[in-house]
Amino acid sequence: DSRYIGTTASVVTSTNLQKGWQFFAGLGVFNHNYYQDSGDTDYQGGRIELGMGYSWQKAQLNLHFGGNLGDDYSDENTDQFGGSLQLGLNF
Repeated sequence: DSRYIGTTASVVTSTNLQKGWQFFAGLGVFNHNYYQDSGDTDYQGGRIELGMGYSWQKAQLNLHFGGNLGDDYSDENTDQFGGSLQLGLNF
């Protein structure tokens, strides 16, 4: 039996908040907590965010990459990176 609770917070800046191409980058922090019968494990560290996208009048399409950079992870799992393709609506 195990449980996971994780939080991340980042400040992101962008080149364009209107229509057209957008490029963004950010820095942040993360905190991951794993609760298991064999013991609890906590990981903390910095976070980096990078991405680009395009914004139309009513929608946005973004390619977003993020990574957790922490010294607490084991040797076989030193860093965690992920990416996503995001579709958003402008109100």
